[in-house]
Amino acid sequence: MKADKNEFDSELRLVCSQMDRMVAADPLPATVRPLYLGDAVRAYPSRGGKRLRPALLIWSCGLMGGTIEKARHAALAVELYHNWTLVHDDIIDQDELRRGHPACHTLLRESFPSTATHLGDFGERRDKFGYDMAILAGDIQHGWAVDALARSTLDGVCPKVTVALIRRMAGWLTPALISGEALDVAFPHMEGVSPVDLETMLALKTGALLQFAAESGAMIGLDTADHDRIEVRELGLLARCGGIAFQLVDDWLNIFGDAKATGKPVGSDLREGKKTMLLTMTLETAPRQASSELLELVGKPDLSAEEIDCAREIMRASGAEARLLGLAKKFSDSASDILVRMPDNRYRALLASWLDQLVNRTK
Repeated sequence: MKADKNEFDSELRLVCSQMDRMVAADPLPATVRPLYLGDAVRAYPSRGGKRLRPALLIWSCGLMGGTIEKARHAALAVELYHNWTLVHDDIIDQDELRRGHPACHTLLRESFPSTATHLGDFGERRDKFGYDMAILAGDIQHGWAVDALARSTLDGVCPKVTVALIRRMAGWLTPALISGEALDVAFPHMEGVSPVDLETMLALKTGALLQFAAESGAMIGLDTADHDRIEVRELGLLARCGGIAFQLVDDWLNIFGDAKATGKPVGSDLREGKKTMLLTMTLETAPRQASSELLELVGKPDLSAEEIDCAREIMRASGAEARLLGLAKKFSDSASDILVRMPDNRYRALLASWLDQLVNRTK
């Protein structure tokens, strides 16, 4: 049973407010030099967002009977960790905006010394400066996340559990998530990428951090350093399945969604030549002529509305749209099946609504 919308929204606002206060009060960014780099380090975490990852961690702790106040620094850690990945994502994708504001590298570009004309082409040097500094900002955010996680001991988490969480973040999460990003970058340049390959990439790039958040909350709630304990593994699997379902729905929204609702231009994945699950499934099943027509649209930066409509029709007629949504439902149902086996308390209802937010959405 899901929490009603008012309760869910109220509880999520509490998490958002707590994260906002902790980000604003944290002294680490003020130690960074130059000062504008410290401002950039705090920029993304200060912009808010849904805070679904820290909510997942906190509510997973409560689900297992733990005191949720003990999870606050771990929750801050996963939010900070998520933000450094966004900074690096924006560099890789060369996106100029993030949450309606300048991307980190765009912000830092403005700090390039206006007198640095002796360095060659001013514009090129300024752009490179922005990217270089943004890489460093992301690196500092990564360190900030580890430091925040280490401060879990201040919340009453025993040192043994805290060390286990830090090792899990550094030794498993970071290699897994970066591996997923690396596959995502490599796939457009590779032949023969299959839906199974894409599923693996999604499990790493998106699912791993959600899995870590759920596992961490469970470990704090159960006061255990064993990430292989059955309850911890089950809750981690729930979150990973939810993450994969989220990304599959994201694929669908990119082609079939409403740009006003999503805040993103429809068809941007096609324009960028991105190998999504929807595109791959379509090319597997569509007739040869339809596949050829679709391939002519992939990577075309100036796609028209009529061409996007054409892509939609090919994807729908091939059965790929229905297949994609069916796969998203399969992962969502797997997560729900795990959740009903968990302790029946208010946090289970909140997590049911959390899962619904990931999958049944229009943006």
